[in-house]
Amino acid sequence: MRVRPRFGSHWYGVAAVAVWTVVFLGAVYVSWPAGLPVGFLLLLAFPVVAMPLIALEHALRSQSWLWVVCVLTFAGGAALAAVEADGGALWTFCAALLGLAAGGAGLAAAPHLVRRGRELDRLIPPDSLDYQIFNVPGAGLDHDLARQVVARESAAGLEGLARLDGVRIVHALTPPQPSGQAPHYVEHVVLRGDRLAVVMARRWPAGAYAWTGRGALTTIGRPFPGGDTGIGDAVKEIRKAVPRRVRVRGFVAVLPDDPARSSQARFPEPEYGDLLAGSLEQVGERIAAWLGETDPVVDRRVLAALLPHLRRP
Repeated sequence: MRVRPRFGSHWYGVAAVAVWTVVFLGAVYVSWPAGLPVGFLLLLAFPVVAMPLIALEHALRSQSWLWVVCVLTFAGGAALAAVEADGGALWTFCAALLGLAAGGAGLAAAPHLVRRGRELDRLIPPDSLDYQIFNVPGAGLDHDLARQVVARESAAGLEGLARLDGVRIVHALTPPQPSGQAPHYVEHVVLRGDRLAVVMARRWPAGAYAWTGRGALTTIGRPFPGGDTGIGDAVKEIRKAVPRRVRVRGFVAVLPDDPARSSQARFPEPEYGDLLAGSLEQVGERIAAWLGETDPVVDRRVLAALLPHLRRP
C-alpha cells in the first residue's frame, strides 16, 4: 500500500523549485549581455527573492501593489537585458529568462504549498492511517433509530471491504448542499486510490426496483415514499469536495424488511449512469470489483476533504 502524498513531501517540492531557480539564475548570469552591467541582474534577482517573502506574511500578500511592483521590475529587467543580448545568443538567453520566471513563480507559490502540506499532515497524521474505518455508523441519527439500525447493519456488511489493501471506509457524512436544499445523509463512503463509492442504505420491502430518468427509484414502475434517496445529488456534492481527478459513484444498498423474503427483491436494471442499486451483497461485490481496478493507494487529500462533513456521534 502506498500513501499519497507522502508526509512532508511539500518540502521536496520547495527544494526542487529552489534548485531550479538557482540553476536558471546561473544560466542568466552566464549568458548575460556583455554590453549591460551585471548589476542590472538585481532587477531579476530582487523580485525572485521578494515574492516568496511577501507570500509568507498575510498582511503583505494581500497588498496587490507589491506583486505588481515585483512583476514590473522583473519584466523591465528582462526586457532591458533581451534588447542588449547578441542576436546569436538571444534565444538561449530568453529560454534562461523563462526558466527563471517559472522558478520565481514557483517560489512565490511555495509558502502556500507548505501551509497546505503542513495542514494536511496535521489533519491526517501517520498514525491515523493505521485505521481502516473512520467514524461510527449511524452517527447523527439519534432522532431516527430505525435508520440508525439500518446504517449499522449495512456497515457490518460492507466492512469486509477493508480487507482490500488501501481501502478506507468512512461512516456517517452529510455532504454540503446548495442553499435552500435539505442535506442528504450518506451512510458510508468507501475509497481506494482515485475512486470513491458513496453508499446510502435503505430498508425496503421485496419488489422489482428500477431507476427513473431523474435518478429516483421506483417499484413495479411506480414511485414510492423514500424512492428519491438523493444519491445523485450527494454524489455531485461530494465530487465538488474531493480533488477533481477522483471518480465518484453512488450506490443504494437495499436491506429487506423481511429477511425471509429477501430473495424476492429484484434489481433488473440496477445501473443509472454512475449510480447503482442492489441488495447489500450486490453492492458490496460491485464496490469491491470497481475499487479493485485501481491501485492500492490511500490518498490523504481525499480523506481530509471528507473530514469537515462527518456527523459526530
